[in-house]
Amino acid sequence: MRIAVLGASGGIGRDLVQQATTAGHHVVAVARSIGSEATPHLTPVKGSILDPGVAERAVTGVDAVAWCVGAKTLGPAFLRTVTVFSEGTRRAIEAMKRAGVNRLAVITGIGAGESRGHGGVLYDWIGLP
Repeated sequence: MRIAVLGASGGIGRDLVQQATTAGHHVVAVARSIGSEATPHLTPVKGSILDPGVAERAVTGVDAVAWCVGAKTLGPAFLRTVTVFSEGTRRAIEAMKRAGVNRLAVITGIGAGESRGHGGVLYDWIGLP
């Protein structure tokens, strides 16, 4: 199986890439900070899902997409605008439709580990106190 892993350098994405390649799947690994050397089981795509053309390069020829994208931002959540989830998802799904890819798994660890305290006021104080 050929799998695109969006957010391949973060904890969940990195682990998924390792598990998939170990199992013999081919992974198209997308991340802003990733090596450029391809292997028989890995095709790296360096960039953000928000960069023009990245979504198209990631999903061309794959059977499924795993969304493992995270966002590291500074300051309180209510003072910043994060568009990587909404805009990135829109771009990924549009590219998937054009490429005929209809399998998408969305994986998040928000609220766990290093992301604890970064979910915004409602999430951090009400949803997950």
